[in-house]
Amino acid sequence: MIYIDKYSNFSKLNRLNPVVKVGYFVVFLAGALLSVSMLFTTALIVCVSCFSLYYSSIKPVHYLKLSLIPLGFVLLGIIPILFTEIKAGETVVLNGGMFNYGITHNTLISCTKVVLRSYAATSALFFLILTTPVSHIMWLLRACRFPELLIDLTGLIYRNIFIVLQLSQQLYIAQKCRLAYNGSRSKNSHLGLLLSRTFVLSIKKANDQYNGLESRCYNNHFKTIAPEFFVSSFYIIQLLLVSFGIASACLISYYYQWQ
Repeated sequence: MIYIDKYSNFSKLNRLNPVVKVGYFVVFLAGALLSVSMLFTTALIVCVSCFSLYYSSIKPVHYLKLSLIPLGFVLLGIIPILFTEIKAGETVVLNGGMFNYGITHNTLISCTKVVLRSYAATSALFFLILTTPVSHIMWLLRACRFPELLIDLTGLIYRNIFIVLQLSQQLYIAQKCRLAYNGSRSKNSHLGLLLSRTFVLSIKKANDQYNGLESRCYNNHFKTIAPEFFVSSFYIIQLLLVSFGIASACLISYYYQWQ
């Protein structure tokens, strides 16, 4: 079973109506995007992470590894913001020498805000995917009258992404058992074999999956039984309190910024 699916299927909020969980996600995401204070954004990241750890029962180590996935994209995105042309009167943190480009105090603060805001938004997304199975998200999309083609493609793409990841992990373990990656030349050759073999096997797995659907009278639509959900007043009140707290913190941060 896919690990993320395992956490979402066995989470404490598994049978909670996904509308409520999407409400949590929207509130957390709005707080991340509207925040102007680094202190509030950091507190929001910690708060959302605690929600995810408690309701999904994921181990902190695994959650930390999961949160490191978007790190590369964030670092690549802040490079154009971090390095800028140095003007007179600016506090220079790192000088680029003759090119008159470097890192200033203002760009460093801006990059820190971007990184914190990105991780706050990512934490909100992690909360949704760790507590809501993809089948429930597809049910919610159908309830919102999204096109059936879009919903089916979402399910298939989601499944195929993890098929590729699972295949690459299995091939990597098989290579390590055969003493691969022991030198620089061995690393390059085996990495190329890993990528090429993963690509070939993933296509084969996708074809096998489609043939399995065709053998079960697939007609370009996934017909599933509507799951039974519950709505608890506790979670609704909790959502309202969280919304009130985030809105109050945003207003306070805006007030002090204007002052």
